[in-house]
Amino acid sequence: TGANTADTNQFANPIWRQGLYWVREMHNDEEKFNGAYSRCDSEWPSWRYPCGRQPSGEFKSYFGRGAKQLSWNYNYGAFSEAMFGDPTVLLNDPAQVADTWLNFASAIWFYIYPQPPKPSMLHVIDGTWQPNAADAERGIGHGFGTTINIINGAFECGKGSTTNQARNRIAYYKLFSEHLGLVIDPSEELDCANQGTFSNDGAGALKFYWDKDWGWNADNPGGHTFACQVVGYQFAYNALTPGDYEQCVNYFFGPIRVIENLGDQPEPSPSPTPTEGVPSPSVPPTSTPLPSPTPEPVCPGAPKAWSESFSWSDYQIGDLRSHQGKVYRLVNHIAFGAHEPGTALGNQGWEFVEELECDTPIEPTPSPSVTPSPEPTNPVPSPSVTAEPTPGPSTTPSTTPSTTPSTTPSTTPSTTPSTSPTPDTPVQPPRTGSGSWWFLLLLVGLPMLRRK
Repeated sequence: TGANTADTNQFANPIWRQGLYWVREMHNDEEKFNGAYSRCDSEWPSWRYPCGRQPSGEFKSYFGRGAKQLSWNYNYGAFSEAMFGDPTVLLNDPAQVADTWLNFASAIWFYIYPQPPKPSMLHVIDGTWQPNAADAERGIGHGFGTTINIINGAFECGKGSTTNQARNRIAYYKLFSEHLGLVIDPSEELDCANQGTFSNDGAGALKFYWDKDWGWNADNPGGHTFACQVVGYQFAYNALTPGDYEQCVNYFFGPIRVIENLGDQPEPSPSPTPTEGVPSPSVPPTSTPLPSPTPEPVCPGAPKAWSESFSWSDYQIGDLRSHQGKVYRLVNHIAFGAHEPGTALGNQGWEFVEELECDTPIEPTPSPSVTPSPEPTNPVPSPSVTAEPTPGPSTTPSTTPSTTPSTTPSTTPSTTPSTSPTPDTPVQPPRTGSGSWWFLLLLVGLPMLRRK
């Protein structure tokens, strides 16, 4: 990043002290759209950290910028997420890394941030990282050479001889140490010429990324685990980022529903305790209809509506869907199609296209009403019985799932007189006419209300 001018500059400084000069990689500029250092159309970085586009439609370039020459779209995206909570800020405007305070911030971030299986340079220097047997097999140990391997090992290390780039780094390291009065230990390995790459078995493979749990569970459909596991290599989902676990499971296994607290789920009602001499009441099952969905507007010629009933075959990149009077285009990985357009997660995959001018929404089809059974005309009176309080009867659960437990008694009265007592209340013989119908409903309803 220094000017590297052979002749002395206006401050008469030698090359190693010429300081930051190249805030952009040499031979690159913002007008040169070469797509350098970009994984924009393959592998997971292309959809986890989607490349921005130029007005011409070409991808942005992620060449080296800033004091540490931050490169590659997956580094720009991760750094942007750390700074702004949004990877697209710098993916869409990478020039900020060269032209703003992010210049030095990007260097500090890269210095302290581990990228498994590579450790951070900070952890190598302060001793947090301790090489294990797998590292030793690859010739990786403590020393300046390991920091070169972290920065640019693919180009500067493992060549069998010292590359020119590594030679310059070593020379500057020695000159800075001398200037600051520091003594370099003669045993320190300064070069990385004989170092291999970092492996998933090495000490730097910290497990803080999510990937698919490839195990087998015989109790699940298809034997799938329907889970993700922490891994020691870089992937799309970070265990330190809230919500990434759910996105990982959603990506591999389809749409999911998050239950924050299992304790909030409805518990089945206890079975009634029979009371000697009191016949069991006859209670018809309660039918709980599913809540009617919010109708989509009727828009002639509009794309079909987005649905949470996600299937892998439903979506492709570029698909259009209508939702709540708007049209969206899927511009990211198809897994994001499962997220509702217009929401924080959905906006990572769905791009707003236009508003729709729609007709009156389709009204949901009403659920069929339950017709009460005919009431007995002359029921046989039962003797008055005084009973001890007993738990209310449990209704037969509906076979139709419902997100809200029903506490409304059935509107279908039983033709058999109910003898289920309320606490401390004698059971009276049923009456004929409309009054007995409401009395039966009251007897069925009160125990249920007590359980609420």
